[in-house]
Amino acid sequence: MSEKYQVITHGMNGRYGVINSLIPSEDDKRVIVTCDSEVRARLVVDELNKLQYQIEEKPLGLHEDFQEWEKRMTWINKTSRRLVRIEEEYAEKSDKILAEARKLKESEEGIDVIKEKFGGNNDKTRKAYVKEQLSDLLEEKKELTFLKDEDNRKISYLKRLIDMKIELMKINNKGE
Repeated sequence: MSEKYQVITHGMNGRYGVINSLIPSEDDKRVIVTCDSEVRARLVVDELNKLQYQIEEKPLGLHEDFQEWEKRMTWINKTSRRLVRIEEEYAEKSDKILAEARKLKESEEGIDVIKEKFGGNNDKTRKAYVKEQLSDLLEEKKELTFLKDEDNRKISYLKRLIDMKIELMKINNKGE
């Protein structure tokens, strides 16, 4: 099998050219790059031929990209649903926590848990108390939000990658 990329010396004004041997010799696009030494030109040729071999062994495919896209979309759906449940759960539990704190305050002992912990019992301190009590839910919400944002960026990347591969496939099919 002849290699697609080769080194030439003639007509290069003392330089070494790396060419695509599949392009006719009269075409200027045949020369990809010129190098000042033969060693450098051969290194470039070796790398290009290695990459060409990899492409031929594993042609551009979209199947894995679409599988990854579907996986990310499914995960975003699950994440979004869990985030909604967290919001509902947080609202329900915060009402319950505040009700229990009120009961303690009104009990015989007269303990105002929020005032004892935060030095006061106003709207701001009640919210801080609830946040402290439900910190696990808030942490889960924050982590899921980060993951969802990351998946959205990955989906955007996959879309561009798929579009690029489709264009490359069109170009490759024109050349055949």
